Amino acid sequence: MGGIFGAVCSRGIGLDVVTTGLKRLLYRGHDGIGIIGLTDGKFVIKKKPIRSDKALEELASIELTSKVLVGHTRFATHGRPSLENTHPLLDCGGEIAVVGDGIIANYEELKDFLIQKGHSFSSRSDFEVIPHLIEEELKNGEDFTSAFLNTLRKLEGIYAIAVLWSREDKIYGAAMGEPLFIGKGDECFFLSSDIPSLYGFSNEAVIIGQGQALILTPQGYTVLDVKTGNVIEELVSKRVKYPVELIDKAGFPHYMIKEIYEVPEAMLRAIAVVQEKYLNLVAMILHSARDIYIIANGTSLHAGMIAGYYFRDLAKLNAHVISAAEFPFYGLENVSIGTAILAISQSGETGDVLRAIKEAKMRGGVVIGVTNIMGSRLTLESNVYLPIGAGVEMAVPATKTFVATLVVLGMLSHRIGVLRGIIDKSDERAFVERVKALSSTLRRELDKIEKIVEDSVKIFEGWDRCYVSSRGINFPIALEGALKIKETAGLQAEGVETGELRHGPITLVSNGYPVVIIAPYEKEAKASSWKVASSVLEYGGRVVSISPPDVDVVGYHVKIPETTKFLSPIASVLPLQLLAYKLGVARGMPIDHPRALAKAVTA
Repeated sequence: MGGIFGAVCSRGIGLDVVTTGLKRLLYRGHDGIGIIGLTDGKFVIKKKPIRSDKALEELASIELTSKVLVGHTRFATHGRPSLENTHPLLDCGGEIAVVGDGIIANYEELKDFLIQKGHSFSSRSDFEVIPHLIEEELKNGEDFTSAFLNTLRKLEGIYAIAVLWSREDKIYGAAMGEPLFIGKGDECFFLSSDIPSLYGFSNEAVIIGQGQALILTPQGYTVLDVKTGNVIEELVSKRVKYPVELIDKAGFPHYMIKEIYEVPEAMLRAIAVVQEKYLNLVAMILHSARDIYIIANGTSLHAGMIAGYYFRDLAKLNAHVISAAEFPFYGLENVSIGTAILAISQSGETGDVLRAIKEAKMRGGVVIGVTNIMGSRLTLESNVYLPIGAGVEMAVPATKTFVATLVVLGMLSHRIGVLRGIIDKSDERAFVERVKALSSTLRRELDKIEKIVEDSVKIFEGWDRCYVSSRGINFPIALEGALKIKETAGLQAEGVETGELRHGPITLVSNGYPVVIIAPYEKEAKASSWKVASSVLEYGGRVVSISPPDVDVVGYHVKIPETTKFLSPIASVLPLQLLAYKLGVARGMPIDHPRALAKAVTA
């Protein structure tokens, strides 16, 4: 993820125009700011690879006037936050610059191709291949527009970009799965990653569609179809009208609900961000390990529990899944050469995780990190790490990072299964395609699911506690749902394995006590689960059932998309995240910043 804000004007404008836009895009990236202008046919570049809000403060004192200005706030996915990895990135001749949002999935093979052609690279960012590819096209005699379009046709992934050529007062852009919008002012045309950031600059925002490129000049803009190069005449626009307090939340009242709606995109980003060579390396380490421990805390621990199911079903590997806080007392003494530690932390700064892996490394263990934040201490302490690429998550309750972690862990488990000969390569490819399909379905259905969930909130009226229950691979989702309800709604929610409800917990059920039951995927578990749900009703409780449409249910039915066993946790967790949010709103809770909680528990 990242944020792009640029302007092309008929007169010179100051840095404050771009910094104002970037301030509104800080939710898209906080790993550094880069700004580029064009003066007398030469680039003027200012970079600050520090926290983006601090970077903008330092840039405020710099004087820079140009007819063309482009700014970028970075979320690091390839390459840690550093000066060389901060956008804009240049070609060999320093005449072509790019800033980008998203992920270039095939950048490794493109980089190898360009190195063979004699190009040299100064960063580890995937977007650096773009100016070099354009440079190569220009060497072949192409005009710049053709060189730009030809380059786009070679790229795979999910991205939006803005490109400058030092010989023109223009911005070239493209949208391939990430958002991009054009705004029109009195003397300027603007380019931005979201509509709210255009507030005060433009009354209308032209939407750049999937697979479309643009050329922005002081006189206007042209939008092209990337595949054909044809000009697109019919464009969709939206009114730029958001209250100032909602600008950085893209029109949503809270970050949490905004980030739930970003889950489908986060799933696709997770697919694109994983590099083949590191996926293979991690898979080989786990395939060869004598013992495997999966350690994490909170939401990440629940993702690790689901990974335990993945490992057993797909690769016939048994992993010890345990809280990082408990690991020193449970598994540390057994760590030695041949032990692999899979450490999951969305922030990469979780204190219990970091302490555990340091001790494990001292005993000869190999540490594999899984995190959302490049440059975090987990990435620095790990022997190898896998990013999840979910983008910035501002709300303390984790939503899209949890789902992106499951996608990456699912991909890893399939790769290990292929290495061990348990599954075929076709199964691995099918998993990726099913993630894409579920992402598309959720994008379409999320509004409907939200409305159904909102109706179910009445079941919780008068109660400050509830159970959340499931079995099999969805049991960790019950634990995660209970955690989200605790964090966001302030209810005493308890995650319970459905079979265990009758072994004590059901004694509290009476007088409308709310129980959420998530349909288990395993066939043998479904019938018994609904028997337990019926018992809840018999004892006077109320039931919210989360299940696909064709499953016989008890109580209030929240329908979710039908999917596979390994993706059913993702389909099931979205209604729980929405339920926690709706309950929190109804109870007047501080949604994004629950009391006594922080995004990263570092102590």
